[in-house]
Amino acid sequence: MNKKETPAVGVMIILISAVMTCCGQLCWKLSGSGAHALLFLLAGFALYGIGALAMIVAFKFGDVSRLHPMLSLGYIGSLFLGYFFLDESVTARKIIGIVFIFAGLVLLNLKNGGENNETTD
Repeated sequence: MNKKETPAVGVMIILISAVMTCCGQLCWKLSGSGAHALLFLLAGFALYGIGALAMIVAFKFGDVSRLHPMLSLGYIGSLFLGYFFLDESVTARKIIGIVFIFAGLVLLNLKNGGENNETTD
């Protein structure tokens, strides 16, 4: 398998990476206090580590210039995790930020007839 044949695999793995690192950071936040602080801290390291390893694997299946920006979806995940688990607010400014993240990802991944987006070996 090469990068040209498996870009969807790279995208799937990088999305898993974004989710894992996002959840790891939530665990770190939850480790700040409470009876289970050490458990959350260790879970955060494990999730973040798995996410980092997934990122390394994902780069074997696609271009870094396309895959790495997809990690910004973790910011969106963090917004929702903060809302549901930490009672953080979702403001209009944050929603606008999400729109900009999605727009940026779309622009980075559009196929332009004038550009050569193929990976060369």
